[in-house]
Amino acid sequence: MRLPRTISLTVHPERRTREARPLQVDLRVTVLLGIATWAVALAVVLVLSATSSSLLTLQVWVCAAGLGLGLLGLVWERTQRTRYRALGGALPEDDEGAPATGPATGAPSGTAQRDVGPSGPDVAR
Repeated sequence: MRLPRTISLTVHPERRTREARPLQVDLRVTVLLGIATWAVALAVVLVLSATSSSLLTLQVWVCAAGLGLGLLGLVWERTQRTRYRALGGALPEDDEGAPATGPATGAPSGTAQRDVGPSGPDVAR
């Protein structure tokens, strides 16, 4: 019996092809787009609430929560970016055409480097 490709690769991971390198994305843009989307949704809900007889308080709170979580995401992204730079990582906009490197390793991102501890090879970073 032949297994479908997804199940076959799950059962036999050694048959997988080489993994794709992770994309370098600017999370700030992604989070800002999410915040903008929630702001538009909040404006639409407020207009609908003002022009209709029904109160849309739950929808207003959902949009407000989306905005709040987006702002928290923006703070988190800034903290992670600062931490990454402090570790010596190069961000895509830092280098002119050079591939981004992992934190303090100098290795291209997407490549795992092994830590060798006192007891031998450890986990991949």
